[in-house]
Amino acid sequence: MRRAIIRCGIGLGALWLAAFAAFAGAALWFPVGDGAAADCAVLFTGRHGRAVAAIEALSERPPRRLLISGFGMGMGHRELAELQTMAPDFFTCCVDIEAAARNTVGNGREAARWARRRSCRDLALITDDVHMPRAYLALRRRLDAIAILPRPVRYLPSLPPARAVPQAVAEYHKTLAAMLLGLRPDGEERPAQ
Repeated sequence: MRRAIIRCGIGLGALWLAAFAAFAGAALWFPVGDGAAADCAVLFTGRHGRAVAAIEALSERPPRRLLISGFGMGMGHRELAELQTMAPDFFTCCVDIEAAARNTVGNGREAARWARRRSCRDLALITDDVHMPRAYLALRRRLDAIAILPRPVRYLPSLPPARAVPQAVAEYHKTLAAMLLGLRPDGEERPAQ
């Protein structure tokens, strides 16, 4: 009996490790759109610096509209002022800011509402590479008729391993929970049964 428990533990550990390796690979090499300008774009905030990297990436081919979702959650007024300085004309005409979203589920809900209101044909999703699988899942569950074009901000490779591994493990568990629990149509996470 003891050997069976040990074997089961080793098997589960190997399964977890293989799934984590697949997740980390997907986060680092998430398929990116062809680089064409998207009709609309949404930036899921959450980490200081993500927005600056996103605006730099969008500067060559800006979308018709950009939503900054979750303002105040990892992105404050100082960073917003920096963005406005980087692209003043774009911010004057084409940027919407929403502060209702408090997490990835809320980002997905608010971005889907915004994309429908703005009649977006396609939507570039901008977030950190490690966050992209969960962000994509949160948005895809709400937008089935609009193409979502991932535009990951490369973040994980810039971290030392002592920070990158724990962050990737935490995000893996959040993504796994989102996949296993699913999301209700109103955008809230479905309670465990």
